[in-house]
Parts: sequence; C-alpha cells; structure tokens
Amino acid sequence: MTKEYKKRFFNDESFWNQPISANADLSEKSNDYIQLLKEIGEDPGFHINVNSWTIPVYYADEKTPVYKLSPKIMDCYLSQGHLIASEPYLNDEHPKGIHKSASDGVPIPHEAEPDGEHDAHMTVIDLEKKKCYDMWQIGKQKDGSWATNAAIAYDLDGSGVYDINDFSHVHNDESIHYYGPCRASGVPIIAGLIMHHEIEAGKIEHKLAFACQQVGLQKFAYPAVWTDGWRPNGIPEGITIQLDPKLDLEKLNLSTSGKIIAKALQTYGAVLIDYCGGCTFYAEGLFDKNDKRKLDNILTEVDVKKIGFENYRFIKPERVIHKGSHPIYHNGMSLKYYDYLKELKHVPQSASPLKRIHD
Repeated sequence: MTKEYKKRFFNDESFWNQPISANADLSEKSNDYIQLLKEIGEDPGFHINVNSWTIPVYYADEKTPVYKLSPKIMDCYLSQGHLIASEPYLNDEHPKGIHKSASDGVPIPHEAEPDGEHDAHMTVIDLEKKKCYDMWQIGKQKDGSWATNAAIAYDLDGSGVYDINDFSHVHNDESIHYYGPCRASGVPIIAGLIMHHEIEAGKIEHKLAFACQQVGLQKFAYPAVWTDGWRPNGIPEGITIQLDPKLDLEKLNLSTSGKIIAKALQTYGAVLIDYCGGCTFYAEGLFDKNDKRKLDNILTEVDVKKIGFENYRFIKPERVIHKGSHPIYHNGMSLKYYDYLKELKHVPQSASPLKRIHD
C-alpha cells in the first residue's frame, strides 16, 4: 500500500496555508453577501460534503499503471450546456479539457474510483515525483482505459495557485474546465479539502474550500482564475469567508469535529471555489479505503450546520476581475431570472435551460 501524505498540501508560503491577518479588511459588501447566503434555503449554516460530491484522493508509486487519458468533451452536451459555448473554438489546438501537464499520461491505481456524482472528481498524488493529478468527470471505459472532461497536473509542494496568465487565451464564454482545471474557479481540487487524517489529528492548518448557490456573474478574485457564476451582484469566486474569531465556540455545543473545523474557519477561513445547490464545505471521499475508519464515523455532514451565517464575514479580496463562463441554468435560478439574463445579453438569446446555442 502506497504511503499516504499526512501533511498539509502545498508549501508554507502558499495562499492556502496563510492565516487571515488580524488586521484584514472586510469586504464592503460583506453584509450583502451574508444576506445572499441566508437566502439559499432554510438551513442556518454550512453543510459538509462527506458522502457525495467529494474529492477522493489516491496515491501512486512506480508500480502504478500510467494511462493516456482520452478527452470525452462531446459528452458535455449533457453537462448543463458547458460545451455549447466552447463549440466554435474546438480546433485542433484546443486542449479539449486535458492540460499539457497531463497529456503524456496519468498514474491511476487499480482501486481508484471517482466520486459518484455528476462532477466525478478524483485526484491522484505521486509522492515520489511530488505531483498531483486532478480529474473532472472522469470515467473508466469498458476496455479498461480512462476518459475525462478535464485533467491537469501540478506540484504537491507548489503554491497551489495557477498562474492566471496561463489561461489568458480562454474565451469569455467558455468553461475553464476545457483547459484543464477541475474546479470552475480554476483552483486545484485538493485545495481546501478536509482530510481524514486532519480530523483524527484534531487540527486543520489551512484554508477550507466552499461552494454556494449565489455565485457572482463573471466576477472572480485571486486565487481563482475563472468563474462559473450566474448571479449579477453575487459573490465572486476566490473570495474568502471567515468565521468571526471572537465567537466563543465553547458555547455552541459543537461536536469534536465541528470544533476542529470551526477553529480553522476562524484562523484561516474558506475560499469560494465553485457553484453548488446549497452552501457546503468539502471533505475527502473515502469510497474504496477500507483500511481506515470511514470519515463519516468521525465527521458528519451537519457538524457545523448550527453555526448561523450571521457569524461569518467576507474578507476584502484583491482586484475583482470581470470574466468567466456564460451563465448556465442552476438550481437557484428561476426561468424568469434566466430570461432576464438573456435580456441583459449575459446569455445567448437562442439559449434555453436545456440546450444552449452559441450565437
């Protein structure tokens, strides 16, 4: 069995591993953004993806078979319209989801299994080479090969932040997925992940990652390099949310795991990295790791739910950049609102919630 990595990901100087300064400025829209979170549903606080919509992490060594991934970009006609906007640009030079860093092949262990939901995320870490391989909508084919809609490799001990200049050629209506990154914001999918060994050790020493429904239309900030946001005046991807460091956690009657996460949220905060139907943090997926205790035995999906959104605040981001994919139809978007976006020309006039055609 390949040895697991039980340190925090990325180097000590990484953005993901920096505590929030005690003097950090709050976003001038912090209260507005908190109100948007409160509008998402009846739940007062954050969910944690433990059993589904997670990121399974596997480990490779010199014996692990290497697979040259096949692009399956055409499958995205079924993927909420992502491909439609990309279709005019799919020439021979387009990476079609597989970044050059992963084009020569990816080591994939025999036991590897992507998350079972639509995003089908999976990461493989090669400890000897100190490389991480992210994949999105990956699946094993009947002939034993692997096909994916996105794949990218990066350094395990690197910054954990992609260079935005490397994606300057992405068109303003495309998804960043079709250039390799496996989060819609263009960050590594292990960035901000709650790991099994961290809960067992009793501390998390990095920022977390969160997704929510109220993602801002074509607005993002560092460390994001893109966005799939749909809501004008929504929350920009890349922004950091922090649990009030003055909040007395002892009075909240949190579980042990809930307290571990809450302390990390007070110290490091969490970064908005994607859209989801509610408001959630991400935990490591443990679908095929029977040699260890299941994560949901020590962490549940509601361990921080009782901490209301009113106890959080948003940190002022670096410059907000106004680019991103065109809006796709999300659970929180009414058909009336989607038509409104079309009137503002944020969505192609010929688009519909089920099929979008680039014009």
